This record gives sequence, C-alpha cells and structure tokens, in this order.
Amino acid sequence: MMNEIKQLQRGIIGYDANNKNSVIITGSLLMVKGDNPASSTLANHLWKSDFPCRACLFNKKEPTNTSTNIQNRTVVPFRNKACTIELLNAWSKDYQFNLPNTQGIKLGTGLTCQISPLYEVLGFDPHLDQLFECLHTWFLGPLKHITQAFLNSKLVKKYNPELKLFINSLSWDGFSETITGRRVVNWHGSFVGKDYKLFAQVAPFICLQFLQPRTDAWLYDNQRRNREFTGIPNNDGATEETILTNLVVTVRQT
Repeated sequence: MMNEIKQLQRGIIGYDANNKNSVIITGSLLMVKGDNPASSTLANHLWKSDFPCRACLFNKKEPTNTSTNIQNRTVVPFRNKACTIELLNAWSKDYQFNLPNTQGIKLGTGLTCQISPLYEVLGFDPHLDQLFECLHTWFLGPLKHITQAFLNSKLVKKYNPELKLFINSLSWDGFSETITGRRVVNWHGSFVGKDYKLFAQVAPFICLQFLQPRTDAWLYDNQRRNREFTGIPNNDGATEETILTNLVVTVRQT
C-alpha cells in the first residue's frame, strides 16, 4: 500500500472523459485511524513503557507528573518525527547502539518491518496524524479506573441492595442498550467500553440519591469548585473524597 500512496503523491496520469484530456491525479495520506495499540505499533511506539503517549514525551515517572495537583505538572513537548527517524535508523543499523533514553520508542518485529513505512510518507507524522481513539484513551482509561474505585469503595458498597433497585427503576427510554443493577453491583469488573459510557450517564443520579450530603459539599466547596482531574485513584489508598471528586469531574468530561 505504501508504494501506491507514494505513487499517488507523485501523480498518476488519468483521463477526463468530459474534457477528453489527460489529467494528473494526486493525493496524499492525511490521517490514519486505529486503536491505541495498533496506532502505537505504526509509530514504533511502546505504549506500555514509561512514555505511554505516542504524541508527546510525557513521562509517568517524572516527579512533577505524579503530582495530584494538575497545576504543578509540567508541559511536555510533542514528539518530533525527524528525531524518531534518526534514533530508529541508528538502532536498526547497530543493535549495540547506546540509546540513553528510548522515550518509548521500539523497533518493529520482522526483518523488513523494523521501521514503520508510515515514516516514509511525505507530509505524514505517525505521532500526530493518527486520530484520537476514545475507547482505550478514555472509556477504558480514566473512566474505567474511577468507576471501579467508586463501586468498590465503602462509600457505595453499603448501599449495594438499594443501588440494584435504584438502577433497575431508572427509565432507559432513548437508550439503545441498558445495564441492570445486578450487573453494576456484582459484575462491573467485566464491563466493556459501552458499559462504562452507560454508567457515566447514571452516576450523577446515584450520587444525588445516595451521597447527596457529600455531593453538595463537593459542589459548594470553594477550594474544590474549580479542581481538575486529579489522577487515577488507587482502590486501596484513595480517600472517599478523592474518589468522589474524580468521578464527578470525569463524568462531566465524558
């Protein structure tokens, strides 16, 4: 396919039947869409590394990036296509090449696919020209972890019998799919992306029904009113207030 794209960029001679003339047809590759693992592979990016973003150089182990206060975090630069190509070429020619900081870069598998062919396409940046993928980036990312922390917390577990009945009593008119209270309470660990999306739409009503004093305190606390997403909570170490704060903010952004 890459050969056809390169040929199209150079121009292909065609025929215009209306004008009865030869024409030159040109085109290029503007964007590529895939899920996060596939897009990372096409960008020679190791998405399970300390640099999980294929578009920028965010390092999850940097002290400033692990802060719970978003205002203390640093702004990181975008990845540079030319720098990536230089590192990949040096690495592919010499496996003993000393790469002091891989920045999440990896060589592909196979003798002929070590460097993604997308780097050869003029005007296309594999780091920045692959579309945002909502499923893994959001639904199976922050929303998943915060939902799990919320449903597994003592804050909610004491209301499990009532929560089942409450979710079953909701009107699902206008929804193409629904979730039952029994599934939310007992089987939320097997949720898929669409389930988290559905739960995000009923979560505010759960908070108002069962946690209204805490929700009101969150809404009217001047120190928290403008708080942004504070990070993915750990089920064991996160406080109930942190879980509730993150749930409200994450649902608002969904």
